[in-house]
Amino acid sequence: MTCLGDILKTLICILIVHCFFSDSIALLYAGLGLMLGHCFPLWKHFHGGKGVTIAVIVAALYDTPVAAVTLLIAFFLLIVLQNLTVPPIVFIILFSLYEFLTTQEARIVLLIMTLIMVYKFRYDLRDFFVGKGKKFDVLYSIKKKLGIKRDN
Repeated sequence: MTCLGDILKTLICILIVHCFFSDSIALLYAGLGLMLGHCFPLWKHFHGGKGVTIAVIVAALYDTPVAAVTLLIAFFLLIVLQNLTVPPIVFIILFSLYEFLTTQEARIVLLIMTLIMVYKFRYDLRDFFVGKGKKFDVLYSIKKKLGIKRDN
């Protein structure tokens, strides 16, 4: 339910911004505002989420082909590493790096969004690198939802 709320919140905000400003840089500024509000909400004493859903939606709407490729890379890492920390960080870094090298107007906004996500994941990244990261087997979860028994 939380993810659905984040998706709806992001899409509604982006739609409103698109109604007033049709250029793509406005989409990024709206995404940055959404990320700041999501990650550092005033009413929760600046303790919020990590901004993954917002980053993915904004990236997908800003540059769909690049977002699709970087999401596929992140999904592959999710399967291989069985970790929920590294894939979103790799996604935002790769997406931002590509846009940084190709689009001058998006550089600072994407840099800020990337830094926010890295900051919000800082403890999870530390745990991952010392071998204490949380494991998540996405393939097992899919099989379980589909009712497929695991081979021993």
